[in-house]
Amino acid sequence: EVVKSQKEEGEAVIRIFKECYGLAPQDVSLVGLDCDSGGIFYCKGVTNNMSAVFNFVKALEKSKYFKKVEVKYATKKQVENQKVTDFSIACAAH
Repeated sequence: EVVKSQKEEGEAVIRIFKECYGLAPQDVSLVGLDCDSGGIFYCKGVTNNMSAVFNFVKALEKSKYFKKVEVKYATKKQVENQKVTDFSIACAAH
């Protein structure tokens, strides 16, 4: 029973991570996906287009896998003579 439960939980996490990657706009590079024990998922990434962050949030909100989607931070910075936005989005799993 315990092994079966852990396997199902692991498969659910993989489905959710795949959903994140599938929903990310083309101009978003995801650099990290994580989840905590409370079922909150974190998507970290970079983009050269700030509006792409908010398009990503809208896509996550429409997904059947996520609720309570929020931008934790979106910070502009200079990387190799290029302005990029570093961001983190948190969302609860459905």
